[in-house]
Amino acid sequence: MVRSLQENNLKIFSYDELRMSTNDFRNENRIDDFQYGKTFYGTIQDKQVVVKIWQPGSHSWASNCDNAFRLRHPQLICHPNLVELIGYCRKDEHFGIVYDVKALDTLLNLILKDSLSRIQIIKIGIGFASLLEFHHKDNTPLPPYVVCNISASHIMIYQ
Repeated sequence: MVRSLQENNLKIFSYDELRMSTNDFRNENRIDDFQYGKTFYGTIQDKQVVVKIWQPGSHSWASNCDNAFRLRHPQLICHPNLVELIGYCRKDEHFGIVYDVKALDTLLNLILKDSLSRIQIIKIGIGFASLLEFHHKDNTPLPPYVVCNISASHIMIYQ
């Protein structure tokens, strides 16, 4: 389902708000690393969130043209396996995004911990396949979206 643009009000966070929400980016709040930064558990206004922070000085954000689409895309469409984007921070060399999700862990971490049953893994695979199919469909007014760099460390499992 495609939402109207009027329904999509992203909050602009300060870097200090993101830092405070993750307890100063402490290691015990770190979920995982990605190529250009880290993801953290956070709390904003008593709501559990996931904060994704790009490394300062990383030009990956500016040079990656699909990141602007990432800011528009998650809040424009609804899918049961797509988390909602709450807002972002873009100030000087700092960039971060905040997702409305009570995360359990990444799929990779849960597999390495041997925390998932076979049935859970199958359900996760079916859910991910459904999301990929949704991204590749013609969801007018949005074009099909090419998902790059798929990794179990990029798949967040929520509670």
